[in-house]
Amino acid sequence: MQRANSKTLFLIDEFGTGTDPRLGAAMAEALFIHLADTGAYGVLTTHYSNLKKVAEQDERFLNAAMVFNEDNLSPTYQLLTGKPGSSYTFDIAEKIGLNKALIEEAKTYVDYTDLKFEELITKVEKQRKSLEEENRNIKIENKKLKEATLKFEKLNTQIQERQGELRTQIINLEKQKNEAIEQGVNQVLNKINKAKSKETAALNAKDFAKLRKEVLAKKEGAIQPSQIISSRKLGVGDIVLIGESESEGEIIELRGNLAIVAVRGLKTSISLKKLQKIIKQDVLPKTNKRRITNHEVESIFDIRGLMQEEAKPIIEQYFDQALFNNIDEIKIIHGKGSGALRKQLQQLIREYKSNISSWQYEEEKKGGNGATIICFK
Repeated sequence: MQRANSKTLFLIDEFGTGTDPRLGAAMAEALFIHLADTGAYGVLTTHYSNLKKVAEQDERFLNAAMVFNEDNLSPTYQLLTGKPGSSYTFDIAEKIGLNKALIEEAKTYVDYTDLKFEELITKVEKQRKSLEEENRNIKIENKKLKEATLKFEKLNTQIQERQGELRTQIINLEKQKNEAIEQGVNQVLNKINKAKSKETAALNAKDFAKLRKEVLAKKEGAIQPSQIISSRKLGVGDIVLIGESESEGEIIELRGNLAIVAVRGLKTSISLKKLQKIIKQDVLPKTNKRRITNHEVESIFDIRGLMQEEAKPIIEQYFDQALFNNIDEIKIIHGKGSGALRKQLQQLIREYKSNISSWQYEEEKKGGNGATIICFK
């Protein structure tokens, strides 16, 4: 104690034993603090609670303990720094079979603060073990989560790639079907035009009506079926549906209760009762709109003047034809007005989002939000 200084190293095991524990503890505490005052460095092992309390209160000291396995009463040979260790006196006494009443009586002989300090140390140790176990479980779960996340991302990438392949295949197949149907229609029309008799033409016309049903049944074909209006008076130039044949023709002359109707180059006389006037959704005399065909798809499409319900099927057909013809970018001119057509177009953009990479309004100097530019994937 006389020679101790900042260059001194001390190693002391069970400081203060061999005398009255209470007096030994007090003497050990005094010497312990004096060694710290000299600046000496060392390690001291003890069961004295008062030394553990000193180490908790004075930053010059650091508590540490060897971890003890309470279940099998064996050491783990693991050093835990930062917290004091428990002597496990009462725990060991209970585990080796001493009478519980005797143990409880022994606790009454212990200074209250010492007993509470020991119980606190034991409680903290149990919490530490519980937290370590929980931490291990969390690490295991995090590892599983990371593995599952990587697996999901890989699977999601594969699904997206497959969806892209399937979308391309579907578009190609639909394009081939439409081309096949169109080719069939052209063949039937050639037969009708070349027919030498009305009977042969009528048979070929039935074939044409059947093909027409197929075309109208497909979104990628002609514009959606026309709206039939039978209450209006028929006149020259009207497009009409003939009876139940579903053939369409144009009235070129009226003769009382009869009408002369041209059907694909053939003229026939038909009773007005068997005709129904139809207004095609692509017939827009006030807005100068025209029907879209597989062979004629432009990158700029004007829908100004259309009603909202009229615009939807026309825009759908235009989108489909643009996709089939591999057009990368289109511009829809819808005007500003009330914004109804713009909202209708935005709704369709959401429906076609799997085929659209981006969209934006036209530059302000070129019309701003009166036109929308759409880029396909």
